[in-house]
Amino acid sequence: MLRLRSCAAAGVIYAGAGWLKPPHHNDECFFTGDPPIMRFMHASFLKTGSIFGLIAALAFLATGCVQPASVAPPAGTQTACGFVNTAETNNTATGALIGAVAGAALGAATGHSKGKRALIGAAGGAVVGGAIGAYMDNKEQALRQQLAGTGVIVSRSGNIVILTFPEGITFPVGKSTLSSGGRSALGRIAPTLASADRTRIGVCGHTDNTGSRELNERLSYDRATVVANTLSGFGVPSGRMIVRGFAYDMPIASNATPEGRARNRRVEIVLEPVN
Repeated sequence: MLRLRSCAAAGVIYAGAGWLKPPHHNDECFFTGDPPIMRFMHASFLKTGSIFGLIAALAFLATGCVQPASVAPPAGTQTACGFVNTAETNNTATGALIGAVAGAALGAATGHSKGKRALIGAAGGAVVGGAIGAYMDNKEQALRQQLAGTGVIVSRSGNIVILTFPEGITFPVGKSTLSSGGRSALGRIAPTLASADRTRIGVCGHTDNTGSRELNERLSYDRATVVANTLSGFGVPSGRMIVRGFAYDMPIASNATPEGRARNRRVEIVLEPVN
């Protein structure tokens, strides 16, 4: 950790001194594997001088040198449970970097000492911008640990964490009676969900396309309701949960095969950060 933080410190020293080239870096520093960030960093140091170089370095200080971000669906696209993705990546440092730039712009626009206020704004923006990503990173890590070996799939889309419960570990085919395995898995994650008071929770049922639409709408909603009620019984506030039944409108596989239909029969629990 000390070594990683020193990468950011080196960037601050170079930028503050007005150097126009970045410190020598290796695979342990900067965002290797993340070309957009690398391009920004090079542009900051090589083209725009010390102020914006320091802004970029402040983002590093807020996060340390971290692992490359995984790419999420474009912002504004619909993800699981009908939520709308609000971030391009799930990486803490990307949020910090964006926050630093925004904070610097706001700081520079207010007051006479534009350089000083820009740096103050950058520092605050880096912390705020990285906070949401870090918060969701921590929740995702906890949920992965709690659900290891259960068959529940944990995934990420921007700052949205998605828990997919396949039908095989939650409900009998065509029924809305929760299995003991499903109840056990919900009990494992309930403390994390209950403590994630900066999120809203979507609980959404999905079916395949066999049977009537009316039947599938009712079944998907009933299953989601059972899961939400079970979580509530474990201490998750019901006021933070949104229950939906999508029938067969949001498939994740083809309904033309038995395997695809089995994948589509699922319940998803979705955590979305709220401001």
